Amino acid sequence: MSVSASAIQEFDAVRKEMHEFIQRFQAFSLQHRSNISTTKSQHVNKVKELEKRVKSLQVEITATNEKVEKTETLITQSIRGLQTKQEKVDALTNQSESRKAAKVQLQKDVDSMRKEVGELEEAFNNTHAALGKQASKDSEELTKFEQYLGLRIEAVDIDLLKFKFVNVDPVDVDREVWCELSVAEQDYKIGLTNPSLPKDVVLRIQKELNSHGELVAFLQAMRQALRVQLS
Repeated sequence: MSVSASAIQEFDAVRKEMHEFIQRFQAFSLQHRSNISTTKSQHVNKVKELEKRVKSLQVEITATNEKVEKTETLITQSIRGLQTKQEKVDALTNQSESRKAAKVQLQKDVDSMRKEVGELEEAFNNTHAALGKQASKDSEELTKFEQYLGLRIEAVDIDLLKFKFVNVDPVDVDREVWCELSVAEQDYKIGLTNPSLPKDVVLRIQKELNSHGELVAFLQAMRQALRVQLS
C-alpha cells in the first residue's frame, strides 16, 4: 500500500505541474501575441520553441501515463492479493467452525460412551454379585454331587472347566464321562462332551443354564443327558 500511495502522490505532483505549465503557457502566449506585429522572426522562433516544448511535454505526459498505468496495475494486484488473503481467512474460519462443531459432537459421543460404560459396569457388578450368591448357594449342592455322585471338577484352562462323572454307565459304574464348560464370556458355552451329545441337546442345556444360571441344575441335566446317551 505504501508503493501505491507514493505513486498517487507523484501523479498529483505531475498534474499540478501540468496545471502550472498551462498557466505559464497562457501567459507566455499573451505576451508574445503583443510582440508578433513587431518581430515576425521572433514569433516564428518562439513558436518553434513552443512546439519543441509541447513535444517534450507530450513525452513527459506519455511517461506519466505509463506511470499511472503501472500504478493502477499495482493497485489492482494489491486488491487481488487482499481478496485472495480474505478468501483464505474465510476458508480457515470455516474450517475452524467445522472443527469446533466436530469437537462438540465428539464430546457428546464420549459422554454417551462413558454413560454406556458406566451402565455396563453396573450390570457387570450386579451379575458378578448374583453369581457370587448363586455360587455360595450351589457350593453345598456341589459338595453332595462330589461325594455321592462321583463328580470331579478340573480347570483345563483359566476360563475352561471340565466336569467328570462316574457311576453313570449302568454297565460300567467306574467309567468316567465328562463335559467342558467355557466361562470366558458373559454367557456360558458348553464345549466337548464324552460321550458326544447331539447338538440340539447341548444347545438346550446351554440355553437353560444361561437362563437360570444355576450350576447344580446344569450338572443334573448334563449327567442325565450323558446317561441317556450311554443307554
